[in-house]
Amino acid sequence: MSFTLSWYPKGTALRFEGRVDLAEINEANAALWRDPRFDDHCFSLWDLRKGDLSCIEMDQAKVLAAQDMAASLHAPRIRMVFLIADTYTREFTQEYIDYSLRMRTSWDFVIFQTEAEALAWLGLDSLGEPYAGLDKPCP
Repeated sequence: MSFTLSWYPKGTALRFEGRVDLAEINEANAALWRDPRFDDHCFSLWDLRKGDLSCIEMDQAKVLAAQDMAASLHAPRIRMVFLIADTYTREFTQEYIDYSLRMRTSWDFVIFQTEAEALAWLGLDSLGEPYAGLDKPCP
């Protein structure tokens, strides 16, 4: 597995390294969706700066957008933040965002290069401490 998933009081952070294929993106989504905290979190930070998505065909962005459209019915207020360094991943992610917006998802999306930019957009000083408990829902 080339990703890690951390739960925080208000959201999640997924960090990818190395070659990332569509199966791995689906595995990361499944890990989010099957956790009871998913319905109450407010943000999801996807750090793709060390990941290589070049093996994923561009048309798969539409499939991922459709899957996330369904997920947005359970968690309608998520702010999606993507940290990206390379051109292909930026183009793929922008394609995903464009499809998501055409599908009228309730989620917000942004692409940044640094975590500091992401935290500022989220209105956070830091992500906070990761936790494993289920007792801290998003306000």
